[in-house]
Amino acid sequence: MKRLFFALLVSFVSIHASQAQIEADSVKLNQLIKEGDTLIAKNQHAEAEAKYDSAVMISERLKDWEKYFQCTGYLIETIWRQYRLKDAAILADSALNHVNTY
Repeated sequence: MKRLFFALLVSFVSIHASQAQIEADSVKLNQLIKEGDTLIAKNQHAEAEAKYDSAVMISERLKDWEKYFQCTGYLIETIWRQYRLKDAAILADSALNHVNTY
């Protein structure tokens, strides 16, 4: 009986910790997107690129595909605005391949 209780307690704690991490990551994701948008408005494209890149990684880890493709689009546009057209095209190709995967 004690083992069952302990196993249930460990499961509950694990699930709760996992859910808390997902919520924290979601908040961080939205924060990064807003910061990136602010930096774009200030024409600070390199700084915005770093924010969007982090947001892409978090959204992929969360499997939030809507945010993933939104952030990837912002990232492509940011790279394009820096006249790194080849890099933007490579990232766009990669995103399209990702669409086919998911």
